[in-house]
Amino acid sequence: MSSTRPQRKATKRLYANDGAPTDLDVEMSEGEQQTTSKSKGSVDKGKGKSKTTKSKSKRAAATVASDEEDELDSGSEVEQPTKKRKKTTKKKQQRKNGKQKKGKLELISTLPVELLAEICTHLTPGDLLALSLTSKAFRSLLISPGSVSLWKASRRSVGLPDLTAGDRTEAQYAHLVFGTRCDMCGCKDLKVADFSLRKYLCNPCRQKNWVKIGWRFKTDHPHLHPLTPSLALTTDHSPAERRYRSSATYGFLPDLETISAKLYELEPQNVAVAEAAAEADAENSEVDEDEALLRELLEDDAEHQWSSQKGTRTRQPRRPSMYGYQGSTNAEASSPASARVEEENDDDDDDDDDDDDDLEVEKEEDQEAQIMSKLRAQFIEEREELKQKAAEDGIKVFCAVKEMRRAAKEENLRSNRAKRAAGDARRAGIQQRILDEFEDYDEDDFADAPLWYSSKLINEGGELDDEEWEELKPTIVKLLPRLKAQQEQAEAVNDQRARQYALRARYKKLLDIQPNEESRHSLPLFTDFLHLPSVKELWESDEVDPEDDEVWGEHLDAIIDDLDEYRLDVRLQAVRTILAATTEMDDEELDGDVDTFGPDSYDDKWLARPVSFLVCNLPKCRTRRRWTFSGIIPARPTFFGSLPDLLAHQHSHHADVFFTEKQRKQREKDELVGHFHLPPLVVSTLSSLIELAGVEDEEATVDDLVAATWSTVSASDEAATKSPAYLIWENSPGSKRWFRHWDNLIEEAIKQSERAAKAKRILEVPIVQLYDPAAEREAEMEQMEQDRKKMKRGKGKKRAKNQGGSRRPWDHDSD
Repeated sequence: MSSTRPQRKATKRLYANDGAPTDLDVEMSEGEQQTTSKSKGSVDKGKGKSKTTKSKSKRAAATVASDEEDELDSGSEVEQPTKKRKKTTKKKQQRKNGKQKKGKLELISTLPVELLAEICTHLTPGDLLALSLTSKAFRSLLISPGSVSLWKASRRSVGLPDLTAGDRTEAQYAHLVFGTRCDMCGCKDLKVADFSLRKYLCNPCRQKNWVKIGWRFKTDHPHLHPLTPSLALTTDHSPAERRYRSSATYGFLPDLETISAKLYELEPQNVAVAEAAAEADAENSEVDEDEALLRELLEDDAEHQWSSQKGTRTRQPRRPSMYGYQGSTNAEASSPASARVEEENDDDDDDDDDDDDDLEVEKEEDQEAQIMSKLRAQFIEEREELKQKAAEDGIKVFCAVKEMRRAAKEENLRSNRAKRAAGDARRAGIQQRILDEFEDYDEDDFADAPLWYSSKLINEGGELDDEEWEELKPTIVKLLPRLKAQQEQAEAVNDQRARQYALRARYKKLLDIQPNEESRHSLPLFTDFLHLPSVKELWESDEVDPEDDEVWGEHLDAIIDDLDEYRLDVRLQAVRTILAATTEMDDEELDGDVDTFGPDSYDDKWLARPVSFLVCNLPKCRTRRRWTFSGIIPARPTFFGSLPDLLAHQHSHHADVFFTEKQRKQREKDELVGHFHLPPLVVSTLSSLIELAGVEDEEATVDDLVAATWSTVSASDEAATKSPAYLIWENSPGSKRWFRHWDNLIEEAIKQSERAAKAKRILEVPIVQLYDPAAEREAEMEQMEQDRKKMKRGKGKKRAKNQGGSRRPWDHDSD
């Protein structure tokens, strides 16, 4: 039996999802086919040369060499591409010229296979996975069927259990635990493995393909087979929560669709059968018309024969009757009716033949239906068994990986402590030698120098002896001037911070002398106050004492002018931000001054509209719920509100915010003054809410948004309170779609906007709808009442027509 060697295909991913054959599975199956064919003495047609392999050792030895050498040894006429030769030549020239370092692991491919196998037994599955991705030679060696024992030994050495489901190879198992790329998109972003679903996905793919299996599953996915949720792999981890289990159950959408398609394919009466039956009915209708036409022609011919053969006598077969078989009379034999009887008898014989054919077809269909039913039952049984075993394997792997990571974390901490202790000892020894041999340096010259703690030469390794010190002494001497310069710079920065801290008391006095809360909140934060031009002169130079009252009095007028200018700049930036997000004005139109965007054109009432609300963009604005010894600190969402409320929020929760020098320079480059922004997704969501409220953007208020989330149907109690309604974000990129309050929906829009900006994704325009249970119930009751009245009205008309009596058969009209 001959077999053709398949060609290697370049794949974008190494491993694919459950439910569909992956490139790795294809290659593994191809390797098994080659092993079987070679053991039987098959002929390799692709090479044009016969090969017979009697042992696995010869095949293993042949896989170490490169693909080019294999093709040359086997007599292949395939030539290497010219670009590849040029690239190799260029690399060799670079190495000869010394422009590129020679690879240290280049000679590993020349080692014997036995030695390579021995080395691989001491590697972790993650190392084997990375090694299999380095070159084709290592991939052929590690993905071959003979290397399964290497993967098993490596996996058991790190404490990972065996899989009982049998739906994963050892290499796929290693990718699930130690992989570096998403199974769906192949990106290297944050990835989380779900061992119950056998998936390794990034956060966007997880949010997109995670499907909640609950009471709304059939409504949200009507195209899926009803048995799909019971046969698909499920998990109790939500798309957002990865550490803790959820009360709900989730599935993977591509797997659900694959299983649903298989179930529909194995249905006894599927869509294809229905279409074939419709076509057969159409053909049968045409045949029936032809038969009717032929029968009319035969009847005409029979009448013509009767008229021409009048008076003749023919022998007719006996016909059955209630008294037994009787012979036909001359009239019966010679009449057209007898001809029709004969024709009907012939038709009956044809019908009997057709009935036999129909019985055979029905029998074949029954057999096919039985086969499909058996296949369907077998598929359901296999999926149920796989689901049960996969769930058990998922729990075992999750616990094993958790324990493995805990042990690795402890080992890492232990190693870091030992490394830190060795570095401290080495650094102390070098410092003591410098102080002994160089009189110009003291201990304060090394205290705050960053290079003193970051240099590998000083911090990595053990303690120095005299011989090592003599070798490193020239290099360390060259570092001493840099260390001293960094120390002087660090001391200058510390002095500036001390002078900045001295100005905090002055800043608090400015806050206290403000006439009202609004004026107090309009002042800049302390970190922004320090970088005002007039204040910066007080702490930037060591020649000025910020604690001196006389110096402060000299700068006070300039400081007040800078504060007024800051207030105006913040207001102008807020107006420009709102107009840029809510209108189609370009940069040239937004580049206006106070006369264009000042309080006269855009007053406080304009800033108080919901469409003019802003989002705080200071770090750590959103906090989670925390448990402390003093009590529970509730969660705080990202602030979204008007400009005065935003400034009050920042003074209350972000008074001690600090920016690095790099962040400060970036803000100055972007000409930013305030700490707020307005994402487009938030603007679109807010517009949808205002549209649901039934008001115009310019006239909308917060009360209108609150009223939009309450039912328009009043309760039946005396208080006449309204029942709650729910907001549904239909095309939400996350798993959360139902919201009770409008601000919860805005908070989710802010979260999704931040995630999309981080992942550089573009989100769709949000589709928001209102679900009002009370209104739906009232509409149903009204419809039922209308139907009841309609039926009652119809009965009344009938009674009036019958003069109040019961309807009698003879009372119907003639029509």
